[in-house]
Amino acid sequence: RQRPPSQRPTVQKISAAEKGIAYGFALIVIVALITLVMYPKAMNEGTLAIVRFLAALAGGLSAGLFLGEVQAEGTISKVLIRASGGFAVFLIILLFFFYGIPKESNDKPISFRYLTGTNDYPTLTLSILSPDIEDKITLNILSRFLGIDKPPIVHSDNPVFKSIEKFKIQTGNENTIANQNKFQYLLYSSNDGKDTVKDAINLLEPNKDQKADRFEVQYKGEDDTYTFHYAPISSPFLSDIDSAKYTTLIESERNNLIFQYPKLSDVGKFGIRDDFSYSMNSSLKDIWIKKIIQSNPNSRGFFAFAYPYTNSIEEFAKIIGGCRFDRDFLTRLMPSPYVKFLDVENSSNSTIDIDSVVFKIIDKESYDLTPVDNRDSLFNKALEKNQKFGIQLKPKHHLFIPIEFGFDTKAQQKIFDLSSPNEIEKLKSISKGKIYVGKPLLKSNYKGCSPQDINCIKSITQSIDFNDNLKTFLISPKELQRKITKRFAVGSILSINSIMVNGVNISIPDPQNNPSFLMSAVFNEGSCPYLLVYNSVEGKWVELGTVISNRKSKLLKGTDKYYLGNGVRKLELQERESEVSYIDSVQFVFEDAKTGEVQ
Repeated sequence: RQRPPSQRPTVQKISAAEKGIAYGFALIVIVALITLVMYPKAMNEGTLAIVRFLAALAGGLSAGLFLGEVQAEGTISKVLIRASGGFAVFLIILLFFFYGIPKESNDKPISFRYLTGTNDYPTLTLSILSPDIEDKITLNILSRFLGIDKPPIVHSDNPVFKSIEKFKIQTGNENTIANQNKFQYLLYSSNDGKDTVKDAINLLEPNKDQKADRFEVQYKGEDDTYTFHYAPISSPFLSDIDSAKYTTLIESERNNLIFQYPKLSDVGKFGIRDDFSYSMNSSLKDIWIKKIIQSNPNSRGFFAFAYPYTNSIEEFAKIIGGCRFDRDFLTRLMPSPYVKFLDVENSSNSTIDIDSVVFKIIDKESYDLTPVDNRDSLFNKALEKNQKFGIQLKPKHHLFIPIEFGFDTKAQQKIFDLSSPNEIEKLKSISKGKIYVGKPLLKSNYKGCSPQDINCIKSITQSIDFNDNLKTFLISPKELQRKITKRFAVGSILSINSIMVNGVNISIPDPQNNPSFLMSAVFNEGSCPYLLVYNSVEGKWVELGTVISNRKSKLLKGTDKYYLGNGVRKLELQERESEVSYIDSVQFVFEDAKTGEVQ
């Protein structure tokens, strides 16, 4: 028997506002599902857990609102239907997002690590690597240094790789590695954040062990003793106020130095050809460095120069001689090239397909310099791209993906190891009136000066009015060190997010600002012995350069004096060539910290 209309329960449908909210929550669930299915870019576990919970919550609330239209009779209340139905949908969606969405495989077919190679050898070698490379020396280095027994594939369709290629070709360094492999030996060091591994390879006899006890990770920049040069320009000392703000005074092993970071536009305006660099590498070109200067006119920190100075021309005569008797007296201090890349290894037992790579990119022109001291912050608003690779990688083979090419200024900043906190005030007080500073010269304008030829010495120096204005803006070595960028990237920079392997997306963490695995490869040559001191404050050995130079026979026997710096506990002389150096005695002169007496 039907109830009279007056006794039937009233059906209270949900309002338009409630229905709109319910549709909104349902839309959130759909968008989350599509995003995870269509764009399977890996999320970390924390982010995925939050997305999973919020999607389930949105689904439960949406279901609870829609169930408001269900007619409830008897003891079942509408509130109970809404609550139980919403909770059920919450659980269903939560479980679906947990088990139904394809997750990143825990059994990854690849392993990976970030590598950073410093100096010329790692940077220039990257572009000659290929699966069919037959260079036994390079293969020996890969095996002993990186544990890579198969020649790697290098991803060359890459803006970073292209920047390295331009650097190599436009500086004339295409044959540098081949030329260096013909002589001497290669020292290298790696640090994975915990242990430092040092080794040496005899390039003429690769299987012969070499001793590398004193070798640490070093940043060499350009080295006067071998063929790698890339910026054959020298610039005179600049005494304007703007330049003074990037200038300091340093006491060197033999004489006082004015150390300056010029603006690149000033190097382009006042710089001259550095003939010494061309004498070391006949194929050297200045195309690349001129484009760097044109693209970054206001940048400082790339070039650094150290100029010897004295208060009189007669004093300058005392520093004539040594290994530099046939060239000018300023020192060009250039940053060290480096390349940062992702090393991907096929750790499975079968060939894998590298389908694509998702990465963020700081899109720059090939010659733009970008400070990368805080690399992570650069990618906050960076563009994201998905690049198809289509590369097959055999078992135990490696793929190198370059992500950054640049220059590290540590090679320049080694000179600050010679400074002391009160040195700036001490040297300011010494320098009064005019000072005489070494200046850059073309080879045709300088054939060597004798200490007695004052007119000749005047021709290789520039006189500077060391007035109060210049003194006011000079800063201490430590202040200048803090002011200068530590690393410049050249061109575009990449940050890899994920790699699609065999249809499975694998997330890749960001590289650290400071590399956890560091490579350094240098050649040690030169006719002069090297002087090293152990600095007890820094807890490391510091190389002070060559000593007892220009002593080619017993007739040139003499005494040389070198400033060792502060905190020195040990001294070592290294003869790095196949020759004998004869040293009769070593004498130490020091100032007593308590009495001030020189002993």
